[in-house]
Amino acid sequence: MTAAISLTHSPIKRQVDEEYKPMTMQVALMGKDGGIVIASDRKSQVRPLIESGARNTTGRIKIKISASRRVAVTSAVDLDTADKVADCIIAEMDDQSAPDREKRILAIAERVVSGKDIECIAAFLDPYPCFYFLECKGKEHRTCGIRFLRIYAGDQINAAIYWSEMYEQEENLSVQQMTRLSAHIVVTAAQLNPAHISGLDIVRSGEGGFSFVQGDELEALKTGARRQNELFGTLVLGD
Repeated sequence: MTAAISLTHSPIKRQVDEEYKPMTMQVALMGKDGGIVIASDRKSQVRPLIESGARNTTGRIKIKISASRRVAVTSAVDLDTADKVADCIIAEMDDQSAPDREKRILAIAERVVSGKDIECIAAFLDPYPCFYFLECKGKEHRTCGIRFLRIYAGDQINAAIYWSEMYEQEENLSVQQMTRLSAHIVVTAAQLNPAHISGLDIVRSGEGGFSFVQGDELEALKTGARRQNELFGTLVLGD
């Protein structure tokens, strides 16, 4: 009888200020005809009420969509601060003005971040599809630049990014293909780093703009990714 094999190993952690901070896994992919898919986990740390209090976690949606549905922004690392940056990007940049976007995003970060560590992926559909990666580490390090094909936020060294490195080689994947691929990345990342990653949200572009994948389709994507990982392990390692 063939044994089911799943992909697991010890969690990957990043040390900041002598303290391990909780991670997330987010990926943005661009494919055929400028289609964009963004996926994120939901796990979030709840800050203790007192300094020495116990930590606990909760679920939290980390992707926001503008009212026009033409802009989508993820929040990572210090989620409360990153959420404020995401809100500002959506409120101030929900337009078709592409010039100086890096400067405008950095100006928002300068105003809001206050030395916190954050990462955001900002995706725009107008005047052409593109996404930007904002990274702020402390008071001195702030960068923002346009990225092509794919970008990761959170646990950027998680081995699950193998799947997009292997299959998102060119701009030839459909939105539906990228939806399945991004789900597989986040679900696999959670298996590799369960202490800091769990849950799944996916936003994808379509005729009316960005929208969330919901209900039965989202559940089927999570279930399918877990089964595919088990099958892959069985095919590679055998009985």
